[in-house]
Amino acid sequence: THVHGNSFDANLTHIKALSTAYAWQVARNHMSYISGGVTTGVFLDFTGGNQNSIYQNVFDVDSGNGGIANMFILGTDPRASANVLSTAVTTTQFSWGDPA
Repeated sequence: THVHGNSFDANLTHIKALSTAYAWQVARNHMSYISGGVTTGVFLDFTGGNQNSIYQNVFDVDSGNGGIANMFILGTDPRASANVLSTAVTTTQFSWGDPA
């Protein structure tokens, strides 16, 4: 299964694959963190999956950096590279690297 070139917005979980997911490719997608009043809790859920590839995606994450590890459930032997974490900036939080 190939999931390429999409924008995921306003979902509690963006992608929840079948437990038999094998060698999926998730590439060149944009996944929002907060959209339409919905805060995403999980970007990718490959529970039970095996050898899935995740590459060249942009994931908007909480600029407070909290809970990021829980947003990615990658299964067994994942292949991930060249992904970007960007921040969802609100009026009271700043993106990574901004001066204090």
